[in-house]
Amino acid sequence: MKEIKLKVEGIKCKECKKRLENSLNNQDGIKNASVNLEKNIVTVIIDDSIDIKRVEEYINDIGFTSLGEK
Repeated sequence: MKEIKLKVEGIKCKECKKRLENSLNNQDGIKNASVNLEKNIVTVIIDDSIDIKRVEEYINDIGFTSLGEK
């Protein structure tokens, strides 16, 4: 398992935070995702079945924009 931190654009409220966390936590390969609303940082613990690019695709598909690793 690996922990990654991504800067994400578009997280503006608690509902956005909740939607992003819930969506990511339901994806294969993601063990845990948590959002820091004040810093717009998503911390994700992934297993070896996916990589950072796939996590960024998940984030973009949900409607946010990944700005890469912090």
